[in-house]
Amino acid sequence: MAHPNINTSTHQHLSTFFDVELLPVIPLHAGALSCFYEHGNLRRISLGDAEVFTMLYSALRDENWTTLPYNIRDERIEQREGGFRISYTAEYNHKGKHVYTADILIEGTPDNTITMEMQGRALSTFKRNRIGLCLLHSLWSRGATVNVVSDDGSVTQSVFPELISPHQVMLNIRRLNYTHSGVTVECSFEGDVFETEDQRNWMDASFKTYSTPLSIPIPVDVNPGDTVHNKVILKATGGGASSKSSAEEQSFLFPAIGYEKHYGAPLTSDEIEQLKRIPFDHYRVELDLSDTDWKNRLDEAAHEAALLGARLEVIVFFVTMEPGEIDTVAQVLASKRRLVSHVLPLAAGYLTTPERLLERFYPSMKSLSPDVLIGYGTNSYFTEVNRERPSGDIYDFVSFPLFPQVHASDTRTIMENLQTGPDILATIRSFTDKPVFVSPLTLAPRGDDVDPRQHTRFASQWILLCIASLGGVSRITLEKASGPRGLLPNGEPSPLFEALVRLRAMGVERMARHADGSASFVGTKGELKIFE
Repeated sequence: MAHPNINTSTHQHLSTFFDVELLPVIPLHAGALSCFYEHGNLRRISLGDAEVFTMLYSALRDENWTTLPYNIRDERIEQREGGFRISYTAEYNHKGKHVYTADILIEGTPDNTITMEMQGRALSTFKRNRIGLCLLHSLWSRGATVNVVSDDGSVTQSVFPELISPHQVMLNIRRLNYTHSGVTVECSFEGDVFETEDQRNWMDASFKTYSTPLSIPIPVDVNPGDTVHNKVILKATGGGASSKSSAEEQSFLFPAIGYEKHYGAPLTSDEIEQLKRIPFDHYRVELDLSDTDWKNRLDEAAHEAALLGARLEVIVFFVTMEPGEIDTVAQVLASKRRLVSHVLPLAAGYLTTPERLLERFYPSMKSLSPDVLIGYGTNSYFTEVNRERPSGDIYDFVSFPLFPQVHASDTRTIMENLQTGPDILATIRSFTDKPVFVSPLTLAPRGDDVDPRQHTRFASQWILLCIASLGGVSRITLEKASGPRGLLPNGEPSPLFEALVRLRAMGVERMARHADGSASFVGTKGELKIFE
């Protein structure tokens, strides 16, 4: 695919360049319901144009919430008039060992009903946080009032919320039924106690109904011969509105863009010259005060930021939060006040910025460097800020990371999770009007591991589409500037780097995400449009 010419004032267009492998799918029908079968799971269960459920699947999560991979054997797929029948055995692997097996049966019938049943058995000893079936309700469900039937037959009403719920949406579920946009939905669950959470907290574009309530202590020891039986039955009838967004499209300012420092080696002179070709507003550095070398790390980052013409985003992990520690940090940062843009104070043992740390650090830092912004936030997940919302007003911005692979890492899920950005922003705006910083926004979980898709055109376009979906965010920090996961792996430009070069060359100023999934970036020298 030829690169568009960035030196003209004409529109540029990029369609999604799928240089990554997608798992094959088989289209299926159960009466008027349609869906896709993919590697043991049902995806996009729809009635007409309304996608009611995103996925129905089995999952085994270990004591670290890692989703165990599985192989499929003895798979049989039968398509019938108005329905289907699928059976297979899933073999789950943990640390290179086959530890669990599950017989799965999935059936679709002409009366718009889909049933999935799981009979699992442990083959060895391990620890688990969850074993069972999970149902993902699509974001089409937002705003639906739901009747929740519990084990004892009692009925309560709940709702799939518009804004992101920080805690479980529904508890003690045996059946769910509701009518929304002309579609009547019935779900029943057997074999365990189920509950529903809002997965948008972790950037997933769904509400998840799962078994093993979070109120039960975890992890749980699993021993050879232990069994689990789950069954989920779904039915949707009627005819309703499309699940496609009809919201009015908006244009937003293109955010300030920064990158994280790679700590393995300082930037080379060639890398610095290359990085000057992309939008580069800030340079993220993390300072752990338990590391005696933190001042040297700051010095190196400040030196590189000066060479890049950027300012520093400083994430500080305090240890004691005592006045001496706080004053030392404030004085060291004040000595570089011309290079420091903003600081996010965090502390060991806390998921979000402790209020008492802000109460001490904010005035100390402001007295020495009044122009440096001080934030409230987390280095973990958006859900932590949503659950522990700032109670005071002594902060200048809210900051949190985002990545789309918390619960699943397949490429289709990553694409689906592009829907979540506007809901995250709307939720934040319900409790603060301070600027929002997303730091960092990455394709894969943070760490040293490199996702095989990291340096593909797919990854590049996913990042750009995600930036466009976060309209209203003031700053976004992307991957490391250099290193194996960075923009210049082995000193060579990645596809994301090349895309960022185009954006800078066209003088990008504004962006928009459209109802068809595409995104537009508009600059003083042209427009770039990316299709999902």
